[in-house]
Amino acid sequence: MNLHVLGCSGGIGGSTPSTCIQLTPNILIDAGSGLEKLSLDAMRQVDHILLTHAHMDHISALATFLSNVIGYRDQAVRVYAQPATLEVLRKHIFNWQVWPDFTVLPNVEQPIIDMVPLQPGKAFTIENLQVTPITMEHTVPTVGFSIRSDAYHLVYCADTTYNANLIDALNQLPPADQLVIECSFPQAQHEMAMLSKHLTTELLKRFIDQLHYRPKEILVAHLKPNYEPAIRAELAELLADYPWRYLEH
Repeated sequence: MNLHVLGCSGGIGGSTPSTCIQLTPNILIDAGSGLEKLSLDAMRQVDHILLTHAHMDHISALATFLSNVIGYRDQAVRVYAQPATLEVLRKHIFNWQVWPDFTVLPNVEQPIIDMVPLQPGKAFTIENLQVTPITMEHTVPTVGFSIRSDAYHLVYCADTTYNANLIDALNQLPPADQLVIECSFPQAQHEMAMLSKHLTTELLKRFIDQLHYRPKEILVAHLKPNYEPAIRAELAELLADYPWRYLEH
């Protein structure tokens, strides 16, 4: 497993497209505008998509991606998400109004999408990876993931605010080789971060300080493009003593 960052921004117009992380040629986390960077041939290799939640910057390319692969695959693309997220896709995306209903296309017996419900805390296996969903604290039902292979442990925190229960859950996991965590706002936007349930630079520092272990590498993601310069300036000071970098490449 080697993270290929197709996009990790909290919007458009920033240093990267919106969130889509390629774990292997067959497995993606989220389907934001970064997915559009894949070639048609690469898209047709994608078998599994782990969705963290239903916000647009994490699903915006899903429908058009499926349009590109329908008719070129023998098996459905498996999309894993919480039931509430899958229901949003059914009602508001694949509803014949916003987009054709790919849960019944090209036919009911063999649709191009297989929606797989997942439950926080209940591990499952994709290829050789053990995946455990972890509850985040966001404005809609959201999960991150603990993803383990024999020699590597990735903890992927999706959109979230500071939350003691989440920190407790992370402290019960084996130490992470890499921790991906968001930072959407500078400290001056603390009130906005609280309302939208995201992390500021100082909340991110507080979050990391509460972990019982220090990840080998901390990867900061999901910067809001209009606040990116301020976030970068603040994190350069706040995280100076940590092994960290931006999740950009």
